[in-house]
Amino acid sequence: MGVYVRNLTLCNLHEANAEEVRENIRERTANNTWNLDEEEEDEKEEEKKKKKEEEEEKKKEEEKEEEEEEEEVVEDKRAAYLRAGVRSSAAP
Repeated sequence: MGVYVRNLTLCNLHEANAEEVRENIRERTANNTWNLDEEEEDEKEEEKKKKKEEEEEKKKEEEKEEEEEEEEVVEDKRAAYLRAGVRSSAAP
């Protein structure tokens, strides 16, 4: 009979604390959801920043390549002028 009484006492304690437990669970869930939403927003912002950085790097690389190509073209023209016998001062 002692076990039965103990179980009833535990049940009564559980019932008394049930509402508090439910409220704590709601609060924790709400807080966790809010934190998850905030983390998701932060992750999205980080992804956007990474994409922008990658795009900027690509643009810089493309600009460098274009400049190198232009320099090669100028050097080729100079070489062509020199081969043709034009003075170097007249070459671009």
